[in-house]
Amino acid sequence: MLNNTAKSNMKKTLKLLTLITVFGSLFLTTSCNKDDDKNPFVGTWKMTETGWYSITTFNANMSFVETIYEPGEPNEVNNGTYSYVESSKTLTMIIKGQSIVFSYVFSGNTLVITRNGASATLVKQ
Repeated sequence: MLNNTAKSNMKKTLKLLTLITVFGSLFLTTSCNKDDDKNPFVGTWKMTETGWYSITTFNANMSFVETIYEPGEPNEVNNGTYSYVESSKTLTMIIKGQSIVFSYVFSGNTLVITRNGASATLVKQ
C-alpha cells in the first residue's frame, strides 16, 4: 500500500506526463499547419491586361499552371515549376526549360511581379 507522499508524487508525475503529451501534440499540429502557410504564392491568381487575361495556379509542390485567354485565339497553357527566395524577393519560374526571374511584392491579396522594368499585377482569387 502506498503512503500519501507516494500517492501525491504519482499524481504529480501523471499530471506532468499528461501536460507534456497535450502540449507536444499541440506543438506538432501547429508546426505542421505553419509549414503549409509559409508559401505565399500557393493559390490561384488572375492577371488582367487590355484585351486578354491569364489565370495562374501555384501549387504547394512548387509546380504551376498558367492559362492565357485572348479573344479569337486558342487558350495558351504553360506548365512549369517555380521557386522563390524570401530574403531577396525573387521568383523564378521555369517554363519549357527557360528560367524567368522576377522580383515580387505582396500587398494583401495582390502580387506584383517585375522583370526588366515591366510590372504585372496579379490578384488572388
